[in-house]
Order: sequence, then C-alpha cells, then structure tokens
Amino acid sequence: MLVRWRVSHKFADGVVVRNPIKAYANLGISLDYDGNKLTCVVHELDCDNKLEPSKVISISKERLNLFWELLRYRRGVSLPDIDSVAQKVPFVDGSPITGTGVIDVAVRALICSSIDMPKPKVFSEVSGRLFVWLRLMNDASDSKDAAYAIRNYYMVWEDLHPGWEYKKWPKEARELKFVRDFVSHAKVNSPNLLDFIESGLRQRCEQFDPTDNAQQQFVSSHRNSARSLIEKELNQLL
Repeated sequence: MLVRWRVSHKFADGVVVRNPIKAYANLGISLDYDGNKLTCVVHELDCDNKLEPSKVISISKERLNLFWELLRYRRGVSLPDIDSVAQKVPFVDGSPITGTGVIDVAVRALICSSIDMPKPKVFSEVSGRLFVWLRLMNDASDSKDAAYAIRNYYMVWEDLHPGWEYKKWPKEARELKFVRDFVSHAKVNSPNLLDFIESGLRQRCEQFDPTDNAQQQFVSSHRNSARSLIEKELNQLL
C-alpha cells in the first residue's frame, strides 16, 4: 500500500542564495531558509508503506538528482554534507515512523558566492540529457585532473552539437577539441593539432605525458575557457 512520506534533507552548512524560492510544486519539494541561506529541502512523495526509511531516503535522492546537480552546478563546487530524515506523514491521531540517513556528498573547504536558484520551469521542460551534462560539468569542476576535466567538457560540447561542422565551431570549441585529442589519443598525427601543441608548448610533441609539468600546465591553461564555453551553452537551457 502506498503512503505519503516526508523526507527532510538538511544541509550541514546553509547554501547562500540570491533568489529564495519557497517551493517547486512539480518536484513535490518545499525549501526552508535561515535568512538568505537554504538550510533544508523537504520532499513529500508516495512510497510503499513497508519500506525502510533509509530506502525512502534513497528514492527521494534519486528523484531529486537533477535538482541536486543544478545546485551543485550553480554553486561551482560540491554541496555541503546533507543529513536526511524520513518519516511517514501520520493520519489523524497517528504517530509518524521516523528514520535517518545521510546523502554522501563530498565537501570542499571553499568560500562560495551566493547562487541563483533554478526556475521552476526547468524541471517541467527538462532536456533528456540535461542531468548527464550537469554531472559531467560538476565532476569536471571537482576533479584535480585537468585532462579528465577537458574530456568531460568535450563530451558535453559534442553531445550538444552532434551535427555541427568543425570549421563552423567557435575558436574556443576548436581549441577544446585540440586539447581533448591531445590528452585522449595515443599519438598525435594531425598537422593542425601538432602546430597547436607546438605553439603552446614551444616544442614538437606527438604524445601526451601526464607526468610532464609543462604539458600539465598547457592542458590546465585551457580548462577555464572550456568550462566557460559549456556554461554559455547550458545556461541557455536554464
């Protein structure tokens, strides 16, 4: 039998926002704030009466995966730890059954600027691949490996523009492809790519060596422009 559950996802540290939104009706969530800090996301959902609270928390987390990724994307770094509590919404004169759990979210000790909460329509007009693109972007941002980040950014770009002719790509996209090819191919043989690498490294180089500091710096130098390129694309969908 299905019953109504209420899952409260509480942030260990509040997330500062510029435009507090009280609820997303199409997600079944309401949001609690302390001033301009988002402190708790309350999710009401129907689940089987016999489920353990920990399972309901997992279902809630999964149903809200796009919401979490959007917050993470807007924040630029991982979200604070989240403690979650699930309880059945009691009938009149009934007592709720309560259980707790934790959403495993990595924490970074960084000072983050305030974020814009996503517009409610984002969750009702979702592109089929938006969650995947956001996950690739967020994982790239969190990674210390510049080559990994570049590969992720390129996957998003290529997915967004499957039919584009390379010659019509903007300069930043062509450079992203060059850097991605450099870190992904066993050996470079394209004359244009070889020239691009030589212009950045000041030497001819046919193979990427992740232990070479100069090559790592060269790849890292294109990381911010690659992220900015993809951000412009995704922000048009948000």
